[in-house]
Amino acid sequence: MNQIRSWSQVVWQVGPLSVVGVLAMCISYTTMIDVAARNGIPLPELFPLVVDLGIVSCIITTAQYRHLSIRGRWMPTALFVALSVISVFANASHAVSQPQVRSDAVSIIIAIVLAGTPSVTFQMATHIMLRLIPDRHERDQMRHLDTQSLAPVDQSPEVLSPVSVKQRPLTLVPTPGVRAGEGLSVDEVAALKAAAVEWMHQYRATHGVDPSKEAVSSQFDERDGRRVRGWFRQYANEQETPAAIMEGALA
Repeated sequence: MNQIRSWSQVVWQVGPLSVVGVLAMCISYTTMIDVAARNGIPLPELFPLVVDLGIVSCIITTAQYRHLSIRGRWMPTALFVALSVISVFANASHAVSQPQVRSDAVSIIIAIVLAGTPSVTFQMATHIMLRLIPDRHERDQMRHLDTQSLAPVDQSPEVLSPVSVKQRPLTLVPTPGVRAGEGLSVDEVAALKAAAVEWMHQYRATHGVDPSKEAVSSQFDERDGRRVRGWFRQYANEQETPAAIMEGALA
């Protein structure tokens, strides 16, 4: 069998056949009790059990012989055939002996077919059920499949262990020749800041106050003066003197 079945599939396959087999056995059992009693067999209630249970035992034994490669399989097979014939014959003879059956051939044939149906159905249902029951190899595969389905599955995402990375502060390194805006390099901007701070100290020493906008414009050309005034406006809300602001910019 290529596909591995589950136990629920086995139950759904074997269950209906087992019900049919039990019902057929009940009909055949009642009929054969009457046949045994009419023919003077002692303990007629046991006669159908010998026949029907013998049929089931022969089917199981034949299957085991084949599975275990035991020689002599013909013996349970022959007994199965003999008991099956006895069961069908007993049911058919019971039907023919009934007074309701007419003596014409058609009525007799119909009675034999109908009476033998439960016995044949019981035998075939038993045989098919035994073929549907999983053998040892299939049971091992089913057990392995159940074990895999019950195994816990880790569905949590894989968490990578954190890697310690030494943090270093970012620093801006002035590069000569790189323009810092308005045609000035980084070095030129630094030189302008240094000159502005030195001039502010001299202006405060002379006048006692910070230089005004007009003083800055008169000291520096239009381009540099605009830049120095921009530094003043950038830190207007810091409540610091322009000289202190420029010194902080150079720090």
